[in-house]
Amino acid sequence: MNTFVVQQNRFSEDELQKLTTAISKAGKTFRWLTNQDFDLPSARSKGGNLLDAYSTFAFLSVDKFLKYWNNRNYQSSYGNYFNYSFFNRAIMHNFLKSRHIACVNDDGAVTTSTELIKDWHNNDLMVFTTTPTKTAFVGGQRMSSQLIKYILTPGELQQSDFFVASYKPVINEARFIVINDKLVTQSMYRYNGKFITEDDNVVNYAVPPQAMFLAKTIVGTILKEKFQSSHQTEFSHISTYVLDLAQLEGENSWRFLEVNALPCSALYGCDYSKVIELL
Repeated sequence: MNTFVVQQNRFSEDELQKLTTAISKAGKTFRWLTNQDFDLPSARSKGGNLLDAYSTFAFLSVDKFLKYWNNRNYQSSYGNYFNYSFFNRAIMHNFLKSRHIACVNDDGAVTTSTELIKDWHNNDLMVFTTTPTKTAFVGGQRMSSQLIKYILTPGELQQSDFFVASYKPVINEARFIVINDKLVTQSMYRYNGKFITEDDNVVNYAVPPQAMFLAKTIVGTILKEKFQSSHQTEFSHISTYVLDLAQLEGENSWRFLEVNALPCSALYGCDYSKVIELL
């Protein structure tokens, strides 16, 4: 891929500088993309469709990305980066649990919006959408009357299934970037209860060896599944993704949190140059 589309409002000024520098050093080019540019049909029609015309890899928000994915056939360009079922939280948790890998929300279950309403008063529950096609709660949200009201607002969430688990206090979180089935860079984004927006030093803390070991185990497990399958599965076409691990309060070990598509994920303190070079 020779041109990268960068959604400008997704990055801080410092992040943009690191990202565009890495792209330039790799001998690639980039185009800015703002929400306004993305929403205007006239902006998309100049020289053909923006993404098709430049054969790009784009850092886009999930909702914007999927609007295009659903309207046009981008599988040829993005098939290696995005597959709905692969990022289904319930599917991935069940897959890893069956292979004795601990998950943060290992007591979770899939429920409908109707069933969810019955427990709206239960503040000890955490709610996630099961697939990124309806990603309203990145990282999940605690159950509340406001959340239920949002789910019941006319829109696609009303038809969604949800993954519900008991609330878990997370103390540390780490992000790993996997490209072509290899773990290439990683960083902390929560440390000692502080998120990077609350403590700028978080991204400077090294990812602990225990987390590195678990990340490599999970990447290897997913890769093994792909090669052992005699038929196509939700893992078949995915070799590039983002893996998040978490450490719960009072535990020394680490657990699987979620996987996400790289085009719609923040890079935090990961090595931007490695990401650009290997893509």
